[in-house]
Amino acid sequence: NFYRRSGGGMTVSGGEPLVQWRFTLALLQKARQKGIHTALDTTGYADWEALAEVLNYTKLVLYDLKHMDSARHKEVTGVSNELILENLEKTVKKPGLKVWIRRPIILGFNDSKDELEELCRFVLTLGPTVEKISLLPFHKFAELKYTATGKVYPYHDVPILSDERVEELRRLVLSHGLKADVGK
Repeated sequence: NFYRRSGGGMTVSGGEPLVQWRFTLALLQKARQKGIHTALDTTGYADWEALAEVLNYTKLVLYDLKHMDSARHKEVTGVSNELILENLEKTVKKPGLKVWIRRPIILGFNDSKDELEELCRFVLTLGPTVEKISLLPFHKFAELKYTATGKVYPYHDVPILSDERVEELRRLVLSHGLKADVGK
């Protein structure tokens, strides 16, 4: 009843929930049987057949796109983005889905005008299933968790974007006729 009254639901995220796609599938199936709205937060880096199965029980997909340049993507994440982009192109064709593109923004990695322009051009080819782009500026919220567990925080020297720069990037997305918000 809480979920129905509040308009809430369940988001499966990770890590990457598609690494354990059968568990993710079972969880989403149970939620849908109970009438709970379901969302999947994913990088899309998975076998299409597994992703397609999971999408059958998903209403909203939060899809991370870290970088449009495959070589740069691989340099930072360890994998190219070809499979990720291919899966997104297939995902938006699944009936009944809504997709939100999530773009982590990291100074010096993917915050350039050219990179964001390329992202916008790509998103415009995907059609109306994509409702918006959420910009997620890099933050250091996890630093306390690292410290509390006695671990060294490896991103201490990564700079944080100013609010003004983030707003500039949001306006750039809007200038392409796309909806955009800024997440925390």
